Amino acid sequence: MASERPLVETLNQLSPDDFDRFKSLVEVEKDLPPISKSRLKEGRRQDVVELLLGTDCVDVTRKVLMRMERSVLGQRFPAFQPGDKKTPPPSLRHRVEALVSDTELLLETLADLTDEDLGTFKHTFRLFYRQIPKELMDLQDSVCLMVQTYGHQTVEKAAEVLGYMKRKDLALRLTHSGSTPRRQQLGEHLSAAIHKVATFKAVTDLLVETLTGLDRHEVPEFMWLLQYTLFHRSLPQLSGRAVNSTHTTLTVDMLVETLGLQSVDVTREVLSAMRRTDLVQRLPERGSGSREEPSVDEDWPALTPKVEALLSVTEQLVETLAGLSRRECWTFKRLLTAMHRNIPLKPLLGLDLQASVILMVQRQGLRSLQSTMDVLEDMKKSDLVQRLTDSSSNPQRKQQHEHPSALIHKVVTVVAVKQLLVEALEDLSYGELGKFKTLLQLTMSEQDLSDVSESVRATPDRDQIVDLLVDELGQRCVKVIRDVFVDMGRTDLVQQLNGPSSESRKRRSMDQCHQALSKAKAERAAVTATLVEMLSKLDKKGFKKFRWWLHFTLFQRSLRLIPWSSLRVNTRQSLAALMVKKLGLQCVDVTREVLRDINQRPPDSSSGSEGAQRGLEAESCGRGRQDASDWTKVDPEVNERADEAPTYSLQTAAGCFECRVSGLRWLCEGQTSFQYQFCSWEGHMQRMESRQYMPAGPLLDITVTAGRLNEVHLPHWICTEDNPKILDRFAVLHVKDCGDEVEKVSEVTASHVRLTRPMFSPRAVLMKVGLPVKISCSVLLYYKLNTPFLKLHVYLIPHDPALQQTVEKKETSGGYGTIRKPRPDRYLKMLQGFVLTADTDAAKIQPQVSLSQVSDVLGLRLSLRCDA
Repeated sequence: MASERPLVETLNQLSPDDFDRFKSLVEVEKDLPPISKSRLKEGRRQDVVELLLGTDCVDVTRKVLMRMERSVLGQRFPAFQPGDKKTPPPSLRHRVEALVSDTELLLETLADLTDEDLGTFKHTFRLFYRQIPKELMDLQDSVCLMVQTYGHQTVEKAAEVLGYMKRKDLALRLTHSGSTPRRQQLGEHLSAAIHKVATFKAVTDLLVETLTGLDRHEVPEFMWLLQYTLFHRSLPQLSGRAVNSTHTTLTVDMLVETLGLQSVDVTREVLSAMRRTDLVQRLPERGSGSREEPSVDEDWPALTPKVEALLSVTEQLVETLAGLSRRECWTFKRLLTAMHRNIPLKPLLGLDLQASVILMVQRQGLRSLQSTMDVLEDMKKSDLVQRLTDSSSNPQRKQQHEHPSALIHKVVTVVAVKQLLVEALEDLSYGELGKFKTLLQLTMSEQDLSDVSESVRATPDRDQIVDLLVDELGQRCVKVIRDVFVDMGRTDLVQQLNGPSSESRKRRSMDQCHQALSKAKAERAAVTATLVEMLSKLDKKGFKKFRWWLHFTLFQRSLRLIPWSSLRVNTRQSLAALMVKKLGLQCVDVTREVLRDINQRPPDSSSGSEGAQRGLEAESCGRGRQDASDWTKVDPEVNERADEAPTYSLQTAAGCFECRVSGLRWLCEGQTSFQYQFCSWEGHMQRMESRQYMPAGPLLDITVTAGRLNEVHLPHWICTEDNPKILDRFAVLHVKDCGDEVEKVSEVTASHVRLTRPMFSPRAVLMKVGLPVKISCSVLLYYKLNTPFLKLHVYLIPHDPALQQTVEKKETSGGYGTIRKPRPDRYLKMLQGFVLTADTDAAKIQPQVSLSQVSDVLGLRLSLRCDA
């Protein structure tokens, strides 16, 4: 901790304006301990020094000074210098593991407090730090909230409170635990919940630290590339408040609130586009979950001239306005924002010339040219007005040695898409616009998209309608609007929007549309009733607990978080309706997972209401759970490389499909391409065994290269017919950079486990150990070539293609040939003896028989010699 004198000398070198800015940045710093913000805001330099030293905020001081680009002053605190090559920042995985360990240590230590002492601890902690809500929370919730708020500082703060309570024994246990605390046996639900909280905090802190590394002039570029990336991925846009903000913490909070765990992937992609490889390396590569889609500017004839025109205008404005002095630029921005209220002044004043033009084109489109000429006329800059007049009369872009920057091209592409959509809506009469809004509600409901139809119905402004749809759906809104035009019979507008992934769709009559809309509303009403029934089992305390933990489940599933203010509802009916509106039909799976996290057993899957919900859900996603004969079987394209596992590639149109090689099933609503590889279990077995799980299916690494998989059904090798109770013991392994995660499943069939709206990384089906099970096996036979007797290697393994490929490679390289044999026609019980027979009585097995384990997974090799 720095002494008072260096801190006073440092702050004395700040100008009055810089000192005020310093206090403002300190106030919003995420790692700032609770202090008197009124004292910070009104305090003089000496008062602020005392306040910062008294709350150990010296590290916050350094961060703020570095953010203000006062690095010389920030370097007065070398103990906290960032970017130290000797101590690189911890990875996301290590951050999560450390927070999980801290949380378990806190739970173990505080469990020794009596109920009265625990109440005193929470009260004292609240007095010190004012972060634990006053309403009653149990030990687990309190600790998780502390970790969510203070992260790695939580143990130190808890020890301080325990010391104040004269419980030095517990305080010492916390401070002297080291990096390997004694771990208590936590319940499965609590372990999963703790991991979610730790991941949430670790991701938020990592993103803040990473984006703090951007220079001030790079922030606008990051935000514009972020907007395009969200548009291209068909993800919701951040709010205008976050886009125009210069505060990293606010930007990260909005990123996480909008994208959940997927915010890491998106941030990494944006930083890669900016060529900030130093910052990219801080973030884990989880990219196999990318929901990549065809670019909207591919094979769309009407879009190209729009983009070219906007590029030409942007280049003309940048070239012309370069003739303004710095003071004239400031005057230009003031006059521009006074004439056009949709261009914000505060962000504009902080931008350089090119960035200012980009913002203007983003808000004004082609009208930017006339708007600029109007402002220049008021400034009496007739020479620049004439230059723009001459260039506008010849709109052809100049031949340049360089292509326009990727940033400008991406920004104007989104602007051009919006212009085309507005022009299409302007062709609708007032009556047709009402019909469009009705059919839009049906289309979005059928595709289980976030319901913005209420906002659309409330506005007659076509520009605002397009803004709402683009902000919510990204480039997917083009397809949604095109589908609506198909049902309206406006083939001219359909042709106008004949962009990427255009598919033939039959027009429905209005009666059919109204029937479909009524059916969709009935489905959502049934889902709402199901949620109400599930939530009705919770008491008042459990209901509050559910609302709080819902936050982390949405984050983990990369879904948009529901704001805390919206979750403060008092009735189950209100919360159920809110969840259906925000999450669609997947809200039942989300609810079931949250109930497990808070140790509340979800209603039995065979109950009538949930069974009805599942039927509705299956119907809404295109017969998601059919018989095996209803899945269209397809053969993958195989790409084999030396020393690498084969890659299997598939490309399908809309429908339900099954891969003949892996048994993987998927459902998609449009043209989709993806590839997968079989992965070895060996690196994950020890961790799974420690959590009492065993493999129940092949480990698949799936990467979507185009389109979207709405559902994926992972194959498993467990027999479920003999014991229905076994269905509750299934789970799914999700291998992430931040650690292996075990997720609950929404549905289990005789051969598959269903995942809805999956985000991909290596995944596989797991089974909780403890019950005897039967599995689907393969028998592999190999014989030694060129020997006078028959020497066999016999393998009995689960039906795991990855393991089979490993065995095949080993045996063929050892000089063995393959004897093709069909798989056993029935499931085999584990931990049971098996008999190997021959067709002839003359065959003899020599005395030497060796048995060995194939791998850490499952499987047995029998080596024997036969003489006939």
